[in-house]
Order: sequence, then structure tokens, then C-alpha cells
Amino acid sequence: MGMQMHFKGLEFPSYYEDLREIVTTVETRLRPIPEIRMHISRFMDGADMDEVFPNLYLGDCDAAMNEQYLLRHGITHIVNAANNSAGPAPVKTGSTYYKDPSITYIGLDLIDLPFINISMHFEKASEFIDNALSSGGKVLVHCRQGRSRSATIVAAYLMMCHNMTAATALTMLRESELPLQY
Repeated sequence: MGMQMHFKGLEFPSYYEDLREIVTTVETRLRPIPEIRMHISRFMDGADMDEVFPNLYLGDCDAAMNEQYLLRHGITHIVNAANNSAGPAPVKTGSTYYKDPSITYIGLDLIDLPFINISMHFEKASEFIDNALSSGGKVLVHCRQGRSRSATIVAAYLMMCHNMTAATALTMLRESELPLQY
């Protein structure tokens, strides 16, 4: 076994083989997003954000950029995991993008590249999400496509604030997408 990193009582990373097995065997209920070159938004497919934990939603840029849609679904807090100023796949919303004062925003400067250290944002994002949910809010965590940066932030929140293992959090994200009622 390799060296383990400890982060507030949690061990990172979880066993690689366990996580690989979950990704390859646990079916997700969310329809796959088309390849970027043929990108048709999840919004056009009618599934731009999914409730993955009570009042916690995982979504893409189309959800994040449609303020009326967010308000219709009661979203009060947004975590933009693609608020990078340089590099590929940014989502340029920001705190002044939303006109309705009921929406609270936090942006994480994360480039969608494999060598980026996303863990430096875990504590800040988890605290934001936890405070929002504790106060009765509804949170959307998003990135460009809603499947890597944002899902990692949600998994980290579940691990840090709900004492889930990486395997449990990942399984929950893949199995528990709750379809929105339109």
C-alpha cells in the first residue's frame, strides 16, 4: 500500500481498485453527456441538474447560466467549480452575474486538467455547502459539464461533512441522482 494523505481524519486517496470497481460497475441514472465536439447541453436534454443529496444539486454550465431555471427550482447558493481565469472550460458567471439577491455565489479557480490540485478547495467549498444547507438553502455545484470538477467537490463535501468514504460518496453520486420534476 502506498503512502496515504490524512485530511481532517480522512485518508486520501481511497483504495484505487475499490473506486475503479465502483466507476465501472455502478450504473448511473443520469443520461451521459455527449462528447464535447457534439455537445448538446444537458439543458436541451431536459436534465441539466440533479439532486444528489437532499437540497444539493450537481449540474453543468447550462443550469448555472439560466437564472430563471435556478430560481424556479429554489436554488439559493451556487458553487462554480469552473471559475478559472485561464485555461480550458471556464464558466464565466461570477457574483455579479446573478441579478436576484437571493442567490449566493462562490467561485473556485479550477482548470479542468488532470494535474490540478483540486483538494486545495475542499475545505472552503465544503464549508460553503454545509452552511448553505444548514440554513435551509439549496445548493447547485457545477462546472462546465457537471461531471468531474463539480462531482469531485460534492464527493469531498460528503466525505468531510457526512463522514462518507470516497467509495460511499462516489457510489451515492452514481446511484442517487434524483430527477427533477418539471
